[in-house]
Amino acid sequence: MSYAERKARLSKKDIARLSKWAAQKPNAADEAAKVTQQRRDLWDALNPFVTERGGAITSVKYQNPIRLEIDPESKLPDRLRELGHDLIFCEQTTRI
Repeated sequence: MSYAERKARLSKKDIARLSKWAAQKPNAADEAAKVTQQRRDLWDALNPFVTERGGAITSVKYQNPIRLEIDPESKLPDRLRELGHDLIFCEQTTRI
């Protein structure tokens, strides 16, 4: 079936509805972009903050949640909690 035949099967009302749908702005994509920019800003600010205090971000850049490696005796977790971050202890391991 050709394009012209398929188009002829649709009513003018259907074509108008589909045209409006196709012309819509991607609101969900815009919101996702804002979140992505917020995550980028957070990561870009948090990475040097953590690194300067002896920690390391080990998660993929800009991904949520952010995974940190911190010395068990470090005051960094307390400082991050004071700044409003919700920290969850995952595990304690030793690097070789």
